[in-house]
Amino acid sequence: MTSDVANNATEQTPPVVVSNLSAPVLVELSSLAVVEIVGDDAQEFFQAQVCNDLKSMAANEMQINGYCNPKGRLLALFTVFAHDDGYRVILPADVAPAFAKRLQMFVLRAKVSVQIRDDLVCSGIVVNAITDGSSTEHEQLTGINDLSELPAAKMSMSDSGSMQILRWHDSESGTPEQSLQTRYVCIGTPSQLSSLWEDERFKHMGWHYWRWLDINAGVPNVFAASVEQFIPQMLNMQHINGLSFKKGCYPGQEIVARMQYLGKLKKHMKHVRLPDETHAPSPGDVLATDANNNAGQVVDAVVDEQGVNILAVVNIETPVADIKFREQSLHEAPLPYALNAPGGDCSDNSDS
Repeated sequence: MTSDVANNATEQTPPVVVSNLSAPVLVELSSLAVVEIVGDDAQEFFQAQVCNDLKSMAANEMQINGYCNPKGRLLALFTVFAHDDGYRVILPADVAPAFAKRLQMFVLRAKVSVQIRDDLVCSGIVVNAITDGSSTEHEQLTGINDLSELPAAKMSMSDSGSMQILRWHDSESGTPEQSLQTRYVCIGTPSQLSSLWEDERFKHMGWHYWRWLDINAGVPNVFAASVEQFIPQMLNMQHINGLSFKKGCYPGQEIVARMQYLGKLKKHMKHVRLPDETHAPSPGDVLATDANNNAGQVVDAVVDEQGVNILAVVNIETPVADIKFREQSLHEAPLPYALNAPGGDCSDNSDS
């Protein structure tokens, strides 16, 4: 499995069109990979490698988490849940091989196996979160095979036997007809998921649509092009329950803790737009102002009907309107969480 993100700079995809898109939607997610960390020592081993507290997860919960280098820069950002005698991790496929290889380097004598599950695939489901009493998410999926046990709570999961179903991050769709979208990720073998793809009630969309919804939800991704570019707080991980300051040591922990407690954060992630632009910057691309060639960096960007939808790490003290791509000023868009929430006033004496 390979991600199309790396080709985004040279080969632009058609814009994501949502104005007339009706639910439910089935999304092709072969650009996500499933990695397993399993064995008798899996919990202790993986807990010591990541920046969030795996032990805080209750049964049937999932969690945003990250894997840093010793300088506190993210090598991978993923969603994780307990499975059998260890964990399953969902992350962009272009990051998965290096992530698995690096973890394997530190296994040593621990009873742990790290492997990419090439036999498993992911598919996304998007339904409208209707609040007027006329329908529910479950009713929109009534009668569709294997979807009777949908997890009700955000960041929870269920196991139907033939697949795991993860309740993903809700997203604002950007259109009045579909103000809020509820999302699920289904994990199984191609044959186990085939009944979903054969069901004619679904509209079909691709990977860029899923990324577009992640951008609207304020949920970042780390792709191969942006590995080692961001410290967790730059990606607002302290605001989306993706970072623990109490779990103990892990690679880069001193840098991350120093940023949290010893000063003021210089960069954070914002949701921005480029109206009427038809060319999306690539993850990792640098954004500039007239006076500063390093005023921001792209986390992800997708072209839609109104322009380009972007998550970008930007200098906190620089007005968004001063930051440009292709000589066009960025326009700030809403995030579903507050950047000035407790825990947001943190620092680092480096270039963060």
